[in-house]
Amino acid sequence: MTGHFAMRRANVGVAIAAILFGTLSPAVATCLWQTGQLPKDGNNLSVVPSSIRAFSSSDIWAANNADRMLLHWDGAKWSAVTIPVNTPPNTGLFALAVTGTSDNDLWIDATFLSQSDQYSKSLHFDGSRWTVTRMPSGYPSKQICPGQGDGPSISSMQSFGLNDVWAAGIVCHVVDGNDVFVGISEHWDGASWKILLLADPLHVLPFGLPSDMSGTSDRDIWLLGEQSVIEHFDGQRWSISSRYGVFNALMEGVFAGAADDAWVVGLIPKTGNPGSEPRSFAAHWNGSEWLQIPTPNADGPSAQHSNDLHAVSGSAPNDVWAVGENDRHISPPHGTTRLEVMHWDGSTWSNESMEQLGLGGFFSVVDLGRHDVWALGGDDPNIGGGNAIGSFRCLGT
Repeated sequence: MTGHFAMRRANVGVAIAAILFGTLSPAVATCLWQTGQLPKDGNNLSVVPSSIRAFSSSDIWAANNADRMLLHWDGAKWSAVTIPVNTPPNTGLFALAVTGTSDNDLWIDATFLSQSDQYSKSLHFDGSRWTVTRMPSGYPSKQICPGQGDGPSISSMQSFGLNDVWAAGIVCHVVDGNDVFVGISEHWDGASWKILLLADPLHVLPFGLPSDMSGTSDRDIWLLGEQSVIEHFDGQRWSISSRYGVFNALMEGVFAGAADDAWVVGLIPKTGNPGSEPRSFAAHWNGSEWLQIPTPNADGPSAQHSNDLHAVSGSAPNDVWAVGENDRHISPPHGTTRLEVMHWDGSTWSNESMEQLGLGGFFSVVDLGRHDVWALGGDDPNIGGGNAIGSFRCLGT
């Protein structure tokens, strides 16, 4: 669900939505895109939502990498939820991943960040209070890199039950005076976090930074490495499903719908051809192998503009959504990054992007049903962008 970095709806409903969220625009024949504003942080700055977890269409949580803050949709509006956890002086608490089974069983990775230190612990909400739990790094504290605290840096989480939660990230340790980063996976069994060793080469960067995780059960979990490395957990151990260089792609999002139906998305880097730009990428697991499936880039086959897919989610084998960004030429302005949406109908990917979606990029997506898809993203106005980061909801007509 995360990485190093989910969408809108409506006759009477159209009018109500227009009042609450603004103009509605059709993206496909059976879909309307509805935009909504997200709360800003304590400094009145837009936040960047990197992970989303939906329990229903009126109960959605998002981690937004803002100090002591989560986002929650209650069916009518988005609100900021403060995480009431004390930290050392001048230390912020930021979350990149959120998971759980209900509002009474919510998990986040908590990155404690100061000017001199950074480390992760897990936070659990039981409906009334937050509990902080240390996550082991697998190394003695004296071997951890300076400024990395005593825990890992978690980037993705997945929950299958109260006593069955998974997390993945990296640990930095010192070897012969050099900083070495290794991938790490951990499992919560109801009492403590325990490390489960990943398979090579996820232990060696630059090929092994875990970027996203998705599964159907604790016997079927997928984990992405930094490039074309895909690992799978079968209930006993992690194994390599796709090795580095097989696809020559940077994989950013993964979604598992069934044991024989999973997707990864990302980008194919620039080629050696002058003027070429990254291409969008998608691959499908059919139960026995990963196969690359063609995706329709916004600029067609010209490869003159970058295309990138950050996240993917589905509700059926013929209803899968992937989101990201592209910088296709649209006037005005030219060469500006715009929101990218693609849909899989069971046979082909179609590009459902449209100019009305606006500027920026999508960071997360969740598909709650054929006509209820949410995505979070936009253009960061804090750095001179045009559109505030917000929520986008795709609803049936």
